[in-house]
Amino acid sequence: MSPEVYRRKQALLCKYLERLSRHEYLDPAGYDAVRYEVERLLVLLLEISADMMAHELKRLNIEVPETYRGIFTEAAKAKLMDDELAESLRKASGQRNILTHLYEDIDDNMILSTIPHALSTYKEVLDASEEWAKE
Repeated sequence: MSPEVYRRKQALLCKYLERLSRHEYLDPAGYDAVRYEVERLLVLLLEISADMMAHELKRLNIEVPETYRGIFTEAAKAKLMDDELAESLRKASGQRNILTHLYEDIDDNMILSTIPHALSTYKEVLDASEEWAKE
């Protein structure tokens, strides 16, 4: 991936992180008005992160797995991130599947409690991507 494309994807991560941060202290009563925005932001943050990591794996001549969980596992093996961040992203990919495919009822309280953790997780992805863009 070219440095320009990395910068565009990093800019999107920043934009979506900023938008999600507006909802960090949201209470359940206010959640209903912004639920679809929050859910969409969580999905977009995960997908952009996976896309960036997939391109980085490809650049390193590592076969890119077909699943988001696999991408994050391989990225950790390739030392693109630590195991803790990879585990957070694997969990987020499960949440993304629930939000995207509606595998089960969406627990609003679970989504609300996820927001602060998502903000720190994707900030770590953004920080890691700074290193990838330099290479």
